[in-house]
Amino acid sequence: MMKKDDVAKELASIANDVELEAKVDHLVDEWARSNVGVAAVEPILQFMEKHPDWDYGMPGSLVHFMENFFKAGYEEELLRSVERRPIMHTTWMLNRVINGEQDKVRRQVFVDALSSIQTHKLANSEVVEFAKECLEMHIP
Repeated sequence: MMKKDDVAKELASIANDVELEAKVDHLVDEWARSNVGVAAVEPILQFMEKHPDWDYGMPGSLVHFMENFFKAGYEEELLRSVERRPIMHTTWMLNRVINGEQDKVRRQVFVDALSSIQTHKLANSEVVEFAKECLEMHIP
């Protein structure tokens, strides 16, 4: 069975590929077949953190893959990622989680994480501004 270290190595191997999108799609298909599971989420998010300016799609195959683990560990990994280094894509992903969360207590945890991006030392001005815009939709 594939492990999260394998996922990290595979992502690193395609990081400079000119056909990144096609390669990512291929990897996602492989991961789904290998039943790597939620263990893949952390290395995918770390890869995104290392490459914050890349276009991952809207939402893109990596996000679609990770969202398969909604309510099965995905949200917790996303929160850890945002704590480490909020980037535009993970901020947007956090906003998607908030939009889909019905439980008020859990929803507030995600809103608080979104709010914390505004003062995060590694968040650039674009990410901070986007987090503010998202918060306006969630705070009355």
